[in-house]
Amino acid sequence: MSNDKFLRVQPPKGTRDLFESDLSKIEFINSILFRKARSYGFGRIDIPVFEHLDVFTLTSPVNQEKCYIFPDKAGRDLILRPDINAPISRVVVNNFSSAQMPLRFFFSDKVFRYRSSARREFRMFGLETYGIAEPIADAEILRVVADIIEEVGFPGYEIEYSNLRIYNRFINEVATQYGLSINIDELLYNLRLSSESDQMANLLASYGLPTDVVKFLMSMLFCPREDIENY
Repeated sequence: MSNDKFLRVQPPKGTRDLFESDLSKIEFINSILFRKARSYGFGRIDIPVFEHLDVFTLTSPVNQEKCYIFPDKAGRDLILRPDINAPISRVVVNNFSSAQMPLRFFFSDKVFRYRSSARREFRMFGLETYGIAEPIADAEILRVVADIIEEVGFPGYEIEYSNLRIYNRFINEVATQYGLSINIDELLYNLRLSSESDQMANLLASYGLPTDVVKFLMSMLFCPREDIENY
């Protein structure tokens, strides 16, 4: 291909080229992420860029319109990783089923989601703990995140905490009360991939949830705690 033809070829929508100035910043942040995670006993894990689609469909619903899914030469459905939870769970089941718990892993790399023309390739840092059912595991992860933010040097910050079991229980109670048949796992997965508040509200309403319930859930997602308590 000649040089003039290369000039007309841009990166795919939602991706971009990175240069030394960009990569040096990423490396600096990664050095903090890795050091802090390891200081709390987390070990780094790397997972394939693409997975068998079943890895995701067996553990959580997949909105195929928001994912990059393609067949390999043998006709097996593969998916560019849109998240890290399901693949790391696969790793634990395959390699650590008899290991002493708890297990702590951290991940930092790219994930891919077909969300908008501006962003389809994302860098994700994640912390995963296995073998601890108590809230102390969540508290530990929050402490790691706080340490990272403070060392990076943000002058002020607010950490938002969300537990899917809270939403699952609440929506289940509402569905029972109103006689709704809702695939809650699918709803929560689609909600997670929604990027705008209007998109989230429309999604919740599309499952038949009453207006006041949608309003309350949106308050849980976006409003300060005192607003929820006064709802």
